[in-house]
Amino acid sequence: MPTVTVVDWTGSPLSLISISSL
Repeated sequence: MPTVTVVDWTGSPLSLISISSL
């Protein structure tokens, strides 16, 4: 789940997109 890690360091609205990908 690398996307979760990306969300941690981005802290941007992109996090929602990453979660959606999961």
